[in-house]
Amino acid sequence: LIIATWAVYYMQAKANFQQACEKIRDAGYPITYAELNEWYKLPPGEENAADSILDALSFHNEWDSETVRTLVHDEPYDPDTLQLAEQYTADNKEMIDLLHEAAKIKHAKYPIRLTYGSSFDYKYLGDIKRAIQTLTIAAHVRAENDQPEKAIDTLETMTAISHSLSNEPILISQLVCIACDAITVTTAQRVISRCDLSDTQLQRLEGMIKKMQIHSPISMSYIGSRCAIISEIEDGTYLRNFSIKGWLNVAFVATKVTGVAYNDVVIDLELLTDAINVSSLSLTEQVKSVESIQKKIESLGSTHWFAKKTMSPIPRVIQRGLRCATHLRTAQTAIAAQRWRLKNGTLPENLNQLVPGYLDEPPIDPFDGNPLRYKKTEKGFIIYSIGENKIDEAGLAKKWEDIVFEIKQKTK
Repeated sequence: LIIATWAVYYMQAKANFQQACEKIRDAGYPITYAELNEWYKLPPGEENAADSILDALSFHNEWDSETVRTLVHDEPYDPDTLQLAEQYTADNKEMIDLLHEAAKIKHAKYPIRLTYGSSFDYKYLGDIKRAIQTLTIAAHVRAENDQPEKAIDTLETMTAISHSLSNEPILISQLVCIACDAITVTTAQRVISRCDLSDTQLQRLEGMIKKMQIHSPISMSYIGSRCAIISEIEDGTYLRNFSIKGWLNVAFVATKVTGVAYNDVVIDLELLTDAINVSSLSLTEQVKSVESIQKKIESLGSTHWFAKKTMSPIPRVIQRGLRCATHLRTAQTAIAAQRWRLKNGTLPENLNQLVPGYLDEPPIDPFDGNPLRYKKTEKGFIIYSIGENKIDEAGLAKKWEDIVFEIKQKTK
């Protein structure tokens, strides 16, 4: 009776798992690493931007990291710092020029093979982030020297380089893309503050921000995560990426043999599909969906501790993507306000005045459904979101995750 009960439960659990896999495949997504490797590829006949980017990165002239950090974050540059930044830019001119050329190529696929599992060489991700920092310093130099066209060219190149990762179905790649987008938005903020941009130049920046908003990085990464979970449970190595060893591995083997692990994987796949579907919603609806996913994970009982362990990071990761998307919204709104000021000689009294001439609809803070906060300052203005803690801190950026876009009047 015990054996018969186990056999029925196991077969039902395995059948549910296979059914969940086929549902994903029927929706047009891969379910194994081999399928993922075939799914993530260049369009036929297209040039590969990744080859040109990797070639450019080989010309990086590395400086002391503390000096580079100073050049990225100091604002505004004093004469000595500007001279140092100009020297750094000159030392990396060949790489910068090659990156500008690589940015003109539309499609990219980096040389990783997903067939063999989730152990990849991620060195190029660190190189890309360093390249973004180098381009940031170049943009600062051009802004300080009142070269707005060249500064905007550099910002557009930064966007293209970071978004060369946009189709990579790996979580760490998408987190790097998000980090690079954050650097680009902060750099754009500084360029607007330090240069007298024309309306045409502001529209170029607006177009760049809109392109950045199209990308939904977290959903792409979870397409790869589903393949990882499916492949690894089939290979018997489901938990190797979660640093679970010793008796817990034995416990997992036991749960797999009994069928419990297959039921947990079905839960994992459902939660990952929910996370992927989040990207098709408005930002306000995404916030609500993240809260719903969080509640689902918290409601899992002790018998589903494997699912709870593996899925618990999902809400935090989606929140990171939401912060980035909201930051882009504040940037787009700030550019619209700056265009208003350029035309009318004064700042708008409220953000509703930007509709419909500069924005299609009033800019909403997705974290509470109210308008984005807008505040005039002595030097310019601030547009900000209250963020996931839903506490209005008056736009005073105290932490890296604060979502604030500030434009200051140029002072030199």
